[in-house]
Amino acid sequence: MLLGRCLKVLISKFVHMSFWRVLLAILFPPLAVIDKGCGSILIVLILTICGWIPGVIAALIILNNPER
Repeated sequence: MLLGRCLKVLISKFVHMSFWRVLLAILFPPLAVIDKGCGSILIVLILTICGWIPGVIAALIILNNPER
């Protein structure tokens, strides 16, 4: 029961992100967060330079944040 509720919350959060933003975050993470501010772009760019996967994870987290 708890797992089903958590899964619904997770799915509802990812619905708010557009398909194209997620695709862009996977292909080139800094470009996906370009409208989120200079700090976000720099963080994602540095993480992408260090490794592609950390950049993708950071971009998806920033895009999934409902407060920004």
